[in-house]
Amino acid sequence: MGLIEKLFRKNKGQNDVWDSSLEEIPYQEAIRYKVYERLGKVKPGDSLTEEDIFGKGCVTLYDHYEFIGVLLKQRNPFPMYETLEEVKEAEKNVEDDAEEMCKIANSYLATSSFADANKWYLKAADLGNSDAMERLGGMYQCGLGVEPDINKAIHLYKRAIVVDGNRDALFDLGACYLNGDGVPENLKRAFFLMERSAKQGNMVAQYNMGFMYCTGKGVDVDLKKALHWFRLSATQGEEQAIAFLDQNEEKVMSMIFRQNEQ
Repeated sequence: MGLIEKLFRKNKGQNDVWDSSLEEIPYQEAIRYKVYERLGKVKPGDSLTEEDIFGKGCVTLYDHYEFIGVLLKQRNPFPMYETLEEVKEAEKNVEDDAEEMCKIANSYLATSSFADANKWYLKAADLGNSDAMERLGGMYQCGLGVEPDINKAIHLYKRAIVVDGNRDALFDLGACYLNGDGVPENLKRAFFLMERSAKQGNMVAQYNMGFMYCTGKGVDVDLKKALHWFRLSATQGEEQAIAFLDQNEEKVMSMIFRQNEQ
C-alpha cells in the first residue's frame, strides 16, 4: 500500500483537516519567502546576486538549491515534454526520480490523458513530491480521470503543505476555506493560507489577497496593502489583477490619499 492510499484510509470520512501541522512553516517555504520578497523589488533587466536575494552573510548549499528551485519554478511552473516520443523515452528511464515522474504526468495532463497523468502523479506523490500531491488533488477536486472526491483533494493539499509548504496547495486549500468547498467556510484560515501562497509568488493568491484586503474578507480593509498585492499579481500577468488595476487603480489611489489626509 502506497503513502497516498494510507493517507486516504487514515482520514476516511474526516471533512475538516485543519490541525496544528498546517500552521507550521516548513524550512523550504521560509527560504522561498526570502527569495520572493527580494524578487518583488527587482526590476526587469536587473542583474541578481545571492546577496540581492538572501542579504549579507553566509548562504548554505541548501538555501542555494532552494533559490535555484524558486527561479526555475518562476520561469517554468509546469515543466513537461514537447512530444509523446520524449514522454515514452522518459518513462523507460525514470527509475525513482519523483521530479521526472511529475514532468511525465504534466505532459499527459496537458494532452488530457488523465489516466496516465493520474498514474504518474500517484507514483511521484508516493515518493514525497509535493507538486504531484497538489496536482493529484486537483484531479480529484475536478474529477479528471477519477471520481470527484473533494475530501481526497483536501487531504492531498494538506499533505503537500506539510511536506514543504507547496505554494499551489496553499492556494488550493485556501480557496476551499474561502468558498466553503469540502470544509466549513472560514475566512481567517483562507487568508492565512492565501498569504503564505502569495508570499511564494502564486499570482492568483496575490490577486485574492488584494481582493480580501479590498473587501475585508478574513482581514481588516487596507487599500494600500490591496493595491500592493494587485500590482504584484499583475506584474506576473494575472489577467484579473490587470483588469482590476485598469478599471480601479486611480480610484483606489485617490481613496488612499484621502485617508492619509484625515
